[in-house]
Amino acid sequence: MNFSPKQRFLEQSALAKQFLDVVDSEPFQRATELAMLGLVEQLADATDPSNAAANSYRIDGAKRFLALLKALPEPPKPVTPRPQYNIDHALK
Repeated sequence: MNFSPKQRFLEQSALAKQFLDVVDSEPFQRATELAMLGLVEQLADATDPSNAAANSYRIDGAKRFLALLKALPEPPKPVTPRPQYNIDHALK
């Protein structure tokens, strides 16, 4: 069976617990906020449409990375089956 990187990380429960404590810490939260602000500060001038689009992709990529990083130590949510709405086709 091929495990995802997150599953392999969660198998190391002590490491995952330590990292969860880091992610939940105030210094980590402030550091990631300041890193995002620093990234935005370094973006190219957005007067050109292609620069504006590139800036948008850079910010989106950084936000996705941070979301993945912060969710890494959290166990996956159990999948709940969707209700089956079958129509009763029997004529009455």
